[in-house]
Amino acid sequence: EQDNVVAEQEFAEFQRLKKEAEGEVSALKKRLPEIEIAMEKIELDVQTGAKRVAEAEKRILDLK
Repeated sequence: EQDNVVAEQEFAEFQRLKKEAEGEVSALKKRLPEIEIAMEKIELDVQTGAKRVAEAEKRILDLK
């Protein structure tokens, strides 16, 4: 009988942890579009920066 009580407690703990993990996954899934948009903006900023560096290098060569 004591084994049964221990098993029930372990199962209850498992269910609690499972529910907690599912909540974390759900929260991350909700944030995914926001993260993707932020990454796209960063990629565009990097591309813009690279273009500006290339233009600046070209101007430097033209000034020499």
